[in-house]
Amino acid sequence: MRLRERDRVASCDPLVRRFPEYEFAIRRLCLRDPEFRAVCDDYGEVQRALEQATDRGAPERAAEYRQMLEELASEALACMNALRGA
Repeated sequence: MRLRERDRVASCDPLVRRFPEYEFAIRRLCLRDPEFRAVCDDYGEVQRALEQATDRGAPERAAEYRQMLEELASEALACMNALRGA
């Protein structure tokens, strides 16, 4: 696997940790679909922001990030379901 492909696949690691049962589908979509990869990138960024907010003791901000993670997770699942339906 080329370095660039590894970077793309690595960007989906936070989502794979959330949905390990869908690892293959997540990694495949991450390589092939730029929109899905953007969802993965966003999920990772929000996950890091949540960790920082939690570490700083900012519960309101952490709650906002948790909500964003739920929305991004739902979006990712919808993409995977659309792939199965295609």
